Amino acid sequence: MTDDADNRLAEIMTGAARDVLAGGGDPYWVGIAAAGEILDEVIEHATHGGAAYVLWGELTDVQDHPKLDAPAWCAALTRLAAEDWLAIDSTVAESVARYFERWADPILQTPALFTGSVPDSGWRDEHYRFLKALITDTARELADRLVTRDIDEVVAIATSGEYGSALEHLTGALAEDQVGLADRERRRLSYLAKLLPSARAHRDLARLPPPTSAT
Repeated sequence: MTDDADNRLAEIMTGAARDVLAGGGDPYWVGIAAAGEILDEVIEHATHGGAAYVLWGELTDVQDHPKLDAPAWCAALTRLAAEDWLAIDSTVAESVARYFERWADPILQTPALFTGSVPDSGWRDEHYRFLKALITDTARELADRLVTRDIDEVVAIATSGEYGSALEHLTGALAEDQVGLADRERRRLSYLAKLLPSARAHRDLARLPPPTSAT
């Protein structure tokens, strides 16, 4: 049963990837359809059925999640995921496993868009809007533990479009003052450090005290 389900999952993934790259339809709706097929046919029996369903769900969330609302970014990431799928040998179990490991969190694949073949149809602006909001909101949420000057500087740097510098200013201030963070806060900053990416921010976070309980 697993072999048949795995083969069917590969067919669904390949068909969806080709539809996305053919350009005749909206990648968002291709993703919705692929998720539906996976749910109806193979999610319980294919080795990576659950991972494939989550992948299409995460991709379409980039467009329809209210905190993202980024259709161009969704389309760009979906095209990148489609290109990546068609570039692997889907008959080789290890290749398929590595694919789903890479795409466990599609947004973290965004840096590859800057060097890939997917054209910018507005996804950069949506991506930058997300970075600015996440960095500035995080800084403001730490107002009870950071001096106002540092928060204002982080917001100003992010507003100028220097998102990596804004994050590094924030993590540097946290590390210098040895500010205690809740695990949720640390995970958010670590996520930003991966997304940008920023080795310096990762080093700053490693210098912080152990996580506190949720605040």
